[in-house]
Amino acid sequence: MDTQTMNCTADGWQVQQCHKACLEEPNVTLATTDWMSGVLWAEKSTVIATCHNNSLFIEAQSQTRAVKCVDKKWEVEPGCQKVCSGSPTVSNATVKLLNRVWSVGEHAQVTCIPEHRFEAEASDEAKVECIADGWENRQGCVKVCLDQATAESAQTNWNASAVYPVGANVTATCLPNYALIPSNDTTHQLECQADGVVDNATTDWDETMAWGEGDFVNVTCNEDYHFINMNKWKSVECSGGEWKNALGCQEAVVVPACQPEPTIFNAQTDWTSNKLWRYGNHLTATCDDIFYFKSTLNNGTEVYHKKRDVECFMTGWENVGQCDGVLGIKCNNDAPTVTTSNTVLTHTWTGTFTYMVDETITYTCIDSHLHLPDGNSVSTVRCDFEGWAETTGCEKVCMDEPTVEGGDTNWDSGKVWPVGSIVNITCESDLRLMPDGNQTQQIQCTDQGWETGGPCQTVCMGEPNFGNLSLVWPSSGAWGVNQNQTAPCPLGYLTNDYSENATYTCTASGWSSLTTCHKACIEIPALVNAAGETWDEDTWIVGDTVNISCPYSHLTPQGSTNVTHGCTDDGWANSSYCIKVCLPPTGLPENMTWPEGVHEVGSVMTVFCPETYLTRDANDNSTYSCTDSGWHTPQPCIKVCLTEPEVNNSITAFDRKEMWADGDKMKVWCLPEHQVRPGVTYYTISCTSTGWQEDHPQCLIDKRLTYFLPTVFHLPPETHIASPFLNFLSY
Repeated sequence: MDTQTMNCTADGWQVQQCHKACLEEPNVTLATTDWMSGVLWAEKSTVIATCHNNSLFIEAQSQTRAVKCVDKKWEVEPGCQKVCSGSPTVSNATVKLLNRVWSVGEHAQVTCIPEHRFEAEASDEAKVECIADGWENRQGCVKVCLDQATAESAQTNWNASAVYPVGANVTATCLPNYALIPSNDTTHQLECQADGVVDNATTDWDETMAWGEGDFVNVTCNEDYHFINMNKWKSVECSGGEWKNALGCQEAVVVPACQPEPTIFNAQTDWTSNKLWRYGNHLTATCDDIFYFKSTLNNGTEVYHKKRDVECFMTGWENVGQCDGVLGIKCNNDAPTVTTSNTVLTHTWTGTFTYMVDETITYTCIDSHLHLPDGNSVSTVRCDFEGWAETTGCEKVCMDEPTVEGGDTNWDSGKVWPVGSIVNITCESDLRLMPDGNQTQQIQCTDQGWETGGPCQTVCMGEPNFGNLSLVWPSSGAWGVNQNQTAPCPLGYLTNDYSENATYTCTASGWSSLTTCHKACIEIPALVNAAGETWDEDTWIVGDTVNISCPYSHLTPQGSTNVTHGCTDDGWANSSYCIKVCLPPTGLPENMTWPEGVHEVGSVMTVFCPETYLTRDANDNSTYSCTDSGWHTPQPCIKVCLTEPEVNNSITAFDRKEMWADGDKMKVWCLPEHQVRPGVTYYTISCTSTGWQEDHPQCLIDKRLTYFLPTVFHLPPETHIASPFLNFLSY
């Protein structure tokens, strides 16, 4: 606190000493402290500050230090500084960390491992910076080719100050009058590879293995290349940290050795001028008609050949000699009749000629037969040294292209299709084959011709769209147009015609449903307060309705005598239900209005009495209660006589009651000097359903009593006579 209350005591004023203090929380850069509010941090008090992660008090080389309160202020400087901890990761390089902490902005030196360089710096040394997020993420050292790229009889654009990582190329240019074979190019690329510079060759070097001093890799020349000694491979040794005796450009160059075309008398060769014939190449020499290469076997037998292989040696083309003629009749017998499984060959032999070596006769195939594999209908048989040369028969073939409706085939007019050959049929994109629905089919050439394929036609594949239902499609394959297929409806479903199977038909545009499955109501609905019903069906589908009649004294809440039950997705749903009601009671007063509506048991209704009707308690309305046995009211509306009857010479008891109902009898007294009959001075009059009784007795003048009361009083009906007088009249 910075204020206090001083109390005056027997010893004088009671005072506490004020001290300097640091009132605010210390703010140390990149650090938190153990400062707490509510504590008096007096002069020279200290809190402990702790640096955040990757931060240090550089001078203290520590993550913590004491912060002192001096002159009412915290000594917050110096704060924590960002540092880089651990070692930076630079691929293929080592780092000199000098065993100290590195602050943001400082640089550590990294050095590439042997045979590696920093490509950007073109050096084996570089620096990595400590930044706010840690050590700089920089590109590492790459494997390079350090030795000069050379090629014999060529110059390269190799630069000693440049860096050549694996995959880099230098261009080698052949010296004048030198070129690469067989391309005749004067330049080519030397690629820096992980196993050294090797041109036009492959090696068995493996980057996963460590190749030490004295190890060898095998180098194999590419196709059409040789070393100068004509070998295809050689070994290269690892010596002094590099591969020795690496291949050069000139070693892949093969000097043309066989030019021009060899001269072989009475023969033709397959030599061409657009090919460079090199050492080891071969060509074929074929003797002209009636000429042969002649050779003698070890046993002295002469052997004749129409063709010879000629090889290119370092000294030129191989000397195979020449083709010599052969004279003499060798074929003076009939050529053989060749019989195959399909046909018998015919030929032009007449039996009157003799044939010399190299002379021929002609064979002709019968219809629908050809020679295989060339597909000719005629062939020649040559007279050879041993007699007639062997020949093959004509085979049955399918000559015409097979046709398939709606599809194409891979039949080729340039090919021969013997019996047993297969042709592929491919239907047009929107057509398929029956019955499996495939788009391709194979047909075979038979003795009778091509098998009948197809036709390709519009089909329905797979199952129809069942919507939200899951039907079991009974089979797979394809269905033709107008072909039907049924599928069983799920449990609890029927079709429109109450079948358990839905029917689908294949149309040109796909499946169409003839009948579909609908949710069905299988059981008769529970009948509540409804009359028994004879159901003409035992299954109904969603949307079907059944009307049920309510029994006597039952209605729907809407007042109908019928209840409609509808089949829905959730089963039977009734539009209403039958309830016990009270029908309008019988024997009501005429002109009494009975309220319309449905009145179920327990309901209470107030009905106004018609004119001239009241209840026994003189109310103009009656309360009816609907019970199981019908309407009940304690106070029905009954006919009443509302006005006093008109009587002559009489006084009535009309005012003695509040209401006179049908059947009530009222007493009427005759006035003085009047009597009904001698000795009778009163009578009764009944209230009926039509009003007061009209045929009631009359009070007439009694002449015998006129002397008592000479004056006749005629009183109006509403006149009230005192009870004593009435008592008098009652005598």
